[in-house]
Amino acid sequence: METPQTEGSPAAPGMPLSARLMNIFVAPGEVFDDVKRSAPQASNWIVPAVLMIVASLVSVMIVFSQPAVIQNLKNAEDAQEVRLQKRVTDGKMTQQIADQQKQVLKLIMSPSIAKALGIVSAVIGTAVYIFLVGLIAWVLAKTAFGAPVAYGKMLEVVGLPLMIWVLDAFVMMLLAVIYSTPGITLGPAMFVSGFDITKPENQVLASMDVLILWMIAVLSMGLSRITGAAFYKPALWLYGLWLIPKVLAFALGRLQQG
Repeated sequence: METPQTEGSPAAPGMPLSARLMNIFVAPGEVFDDVKRSAPQASNWIVPAVLMIVASLVSVMIVFSQPAVIQNLKNAEDAQEVRLQKRVTDGKMTQQIADQQKQVLKLIMSPSIAKALGIVSAVIGTAVYIFLVGLIAWVLAKTAFGAPVAYGKMLEVVGLPLMIWVLDAFVMMLLAVIYSTPGITLGPAMFVSGFDITKPENQVLASMDVLILWMIAVLSMGLSRITGAAFYKPALWLYGLWLIPKVLAFALGRLQQG
């Protein structure tokens, strides 16, 4: 078994970046083996991160320029206002609180604000993913798997699978245009009639994105190859960490809806 590359380990030249970016889809094990053997290369996470931001920006601009999407946003806003008013009628909420929530809803559901939020989240979300998930993976490598991997090397491991997320951004863009509804992902959400991303149950279905689940599997393989741990160990950790906020968000959404 190969020993994990530490900060002082000798490094060898590896495959070109373009080959890594392409092979992450078809031969991720070979890519991570090559990353493990090679000298640290910041381009392994910087380039996918830039591509992810660009893909997200293109997707946001196209989706929120569709008249049908804008109309569906208005329909979702109206439906949510009806639900809020029903809670007032049922005595579960005061009219003042309902009016405040309607104002917030009107703000965040407007096409211009939705577009701005999408642009900001594209940049911030990508940076958070790279550095936070990289930190989590680095801590897991050192504590759970006993592999003293350099943090910079772990950024490469979490950065390369971002190429799958880049693909997912374009797939979600196409689905949003086809269904005239933002938020639909490649998975069970495609089969929901009248999909409304504001509903907690629809958010759960949207989170079951086949491409994101694939990306987590590839990231788990990367941790496995870099640390020498069996694949199922990082997979359990990463899928568990992915699932926890989904469950909490669903529970919070259900509580909010009464």
